[in-house]
Amino acid sequence: MFKTVIFYIGRALQLIGMGMAAFAIFAYFNQDGKSGIMLKWGFAGLVEFYFGYGLTALAGSKK
Repeated sequence: MFKTVIFYIGRALQLIGMGMAAFAIFAYFNQDGKSGIMLKWGFAGLVEFYFGYGLTALAGSKK
């Protein structure tokens, strides 16, 4: 049961990380060439995605 919860938390973090990276790209196009917000949100999304990936690898499979 515990591994299943960890697996789904990891998957949720991966999805949120991908969403943050997509937000960073959209925010970049609205900032008139300023890349600061894109770098901050993109890096945060990257870290969150890989943290979720680590949790899913730690949990193994969802069963």
